[in-house]
Amino acid sequence: MRQIDATMQASAAPGPDFGAAVRDILNAEQVIQAALQTGDERELNAQSNRLLRLQSKLAKETEPGDARSACWQAAGDLSAVASLMRRAARGDEPAKSLVAAGKIEDSYRSNLASCDKALGTAKRSR
Repeated sequence: MRQIDATMQASAAPGPDFGAAVRDILNAEQVIQAALQTGDERELNAQSNRLLRLQSKLAKETEPGDARSACWQAAGDLSAVASLMRRAARGDEPAKSLVAAGKIEDSYRSNLASCDKALGTAKRSR
């Protein structure tokens, strides 16, 4: 009986807080914008890496078909934008990097909106 209780408690252990993850993503977006304004390539790299870790953490908590997958996709998209902007700031194919970043930013915005919607739906269904 104790083993069953332990298993139930382990499976009931909370995963990442997706609401907090969205706040982290939005905060990273602000830091990335500030890093772009100041030319801080190290901060762009740090934010990109942090977002990749967040993406991985959130991806582990979603199953195929889970609408919350848009949350980890948004984190990955923003990470890619930061990385591309760092390349552009370094002069590494700046025009191509800016065009690619713009396209990925569109995907980021769409995924972030889908994530917000999924989290709103999840809260209402509880």
